[in-house]
Amino acid sequence: MTTAFCIWCHLAALTYILNTKNEAIISRLLNGKLLGASDLSNPMEYYAGLENLSAEPTEGGYILKGVLASVSNLGENHWFGLIAGINENKRNMGVI
Repeated sequence: MTTAFCIWCHLAALTYILNTKNEAIISRLLNGKLLGASDLSNPMEYYAGLENLSAEPTEGGYILKGVLASVSNLGENHWFGLIAGINENKRNMGVI
């Protein structure tokens, strides 16, 4: 069951990545050299007020602030999806 969950996490990350134009990340996840994860608990915790991850826009990207309580399949050079609030009315989904 643990193996199946890790595969699901990687496939969820691929779903996010395949909807971007970043070919470098796509090829690295598709060839299996990087493992991806999906922090889907982050959106639920964010909207429940249990987690407060914020994204501050900067030139060329964002500065993320906050704590992710649990991210499955996370290791050095791995990627995962998240949702962070930019302001009270705007949230951003990202992969880091």
